[in-house]
Amino acid sequence: MIVLSFILVVIAAVTLLIGIFQTGTTLIWVSIGSCVLALGALGVGVLQRRAAKPTAEPGYGGATASPAASALSTVGATRPTAAARPSAPTAPAVSAEPAAETTVVRKATASSSAAKKAAVKKAARKVVRKKAAVKRGVKKAVKRASGKKRGGK
Repeated sequence: MIVLSFILVVIAAVTLLIGIFQTGTTLIWVSIGSCVLALGALGVGVLQRRAAKPTAEPGYGGATASPAASALSTVGATRPTAAARPSAPTAPAVSAEPAAETTVVRKATASSSAAKKAAVKKAARKVVRKKAAVKRGVKKAVKRASGKKRGGK
């Protein structure tokens, strides 16, 4: 149906161009009718495509969990065998009751944030040095191209 609407739009454009240069308005009305038919065909095509799409299942973005992940999400479920495990790592199962012996609390350390800051500063210095080197190279190239020497006129 969408291809049919494209063909009808092309017919409408051609008949409109021909109708503009003729004295009668018949071809212009044919062009308008063709556009209306194209609109109808396009609407039918869109409705057919929407009806053909399966409806999304509940979940984030319509995504469904893998069988292994859904098996792990139930409380008290055992791990699947190696053949049934997905190749990508899955999120750990969350139970309704927190287990006190498995709770791990990580404290943010100043050393890790200081190390990150130092790495960022080091990278920034490196970028500044590279920019300065490029700038010096450009200046040298401009001087060479203009025939001037350092310190001379």
